Amino acid sequence: MKDKIALVFSGIGTQWHGMAEAMLANDAVFRAAVAELDGLLTPLQDWSLLDLLSGRSTHAALDRPEIAHPCIFAVQHGLSACLQQQGLRPAAVIGHSAGEVAAAVCAGVLNLPDAARLVAAQCELIRAVQPGAMMHVALDPQAVVARIAAADSGLELAAVNSHLAVVVATQNPVEYEGTFPLPEAQLDRFLLRIRLGYPSFDDEIEIIDRQQFVHPIDSLQPVASPQDLLAIQRTTRSIYVDVLIKHYIVNLVAATRNHPDIALGASPRATLSLVRTAQTMALLRGRDYVIPDDVKELARPVMAHRIIVAPGARMRGLDGDQVVGEVLERVTVPGVRARG
Repeated sequence: MKDKIALVFSGIGTQWHGMAEAMLANDAVFRAAVAELDGLLTPLQDWSLLDLLSGRSTHAALDRPEIAHPCIFAVQHGLSACLQQQGLRPAAVIGHSAGEVAAAVCAGVLNLPDAARLVAAQCELIRAVQPGAMMHVALDPQAVVARIAAADSGLELAAVNSHLAVVVATQNPVEYEGTFPLPEAQLDRFLLRIRLGYPSFDDEIEIIDRQQFVHPIDSLQPVASPQDLLAIQRTTRSIYVDVLIKHYIVNLVAATRNHPDIALGASPRATLSLVRTAQTMALLRGRDYVIPDDVKELARPVMAHRIIVAPGARMRGLDGDQVVGEVLERVTVPGVRARG
């Protein structure tokens, strides 16, 4: 390899905001290479490389691996195109982590469309797993395994890089110590997600006054018997739901499954939950029938936690409540008709 050139493509950790703005503005070859990749990736990941790398998107997302990975790939692909346009042909390429894909494209063993699909699939896998933490340790692998077993820390040996270099990892990151984010299938089992927020100034003063000498739990008394609760449940199920209301609810839920800003729509469990909570709302308001306003008021607390917002929408600052609100604006509210 004497007098030969090798290119090394690094992995995640090398990115920074604004890293490609100057090249995109001043180098046509770099810009064309990134634009070509952007055209292949955008339909697969629902956000634009060009928008983020050129500074048109100001969302601070480069610390997330599913965003950093394609951005690093794009910059490396663009720089490789510039070097080759200047006549530089590497004799060898080396890629680490996210840089492996760019190295494979540079070497000609992977074409750009296939590389784009591979990167998009990798990012989907990254989003699907729970967050974790990793640490490089300069010790013998056997010594690390012994220390992990002795500490009972929840760590595990994730990779052996050499006889004196290993990676230990955990799926319980520091900021979530003692807790784990619930997967979508378990979140779907919660009937409602209600945001309480903070009490007002006057309410917080009242809390102080009420609990200055006694705690409410000390005098807590039952307000209903189990039989009362069963009777209320039976009454709730008897609240009338017109077929037009049923159609409205199904259309709302179905709209989350075909929305450009939603990667995973609401399940049939959301449909059933929206019907049951709307019946409850009607009962609480003294009616024996459901109206569209009951459904609209409950759509966000019933559905927002059940959907997965698409990456592009998250980069624009949207959350589940906002996307469900947009669905409510799109789906036509049914008219009123007499009960038959």
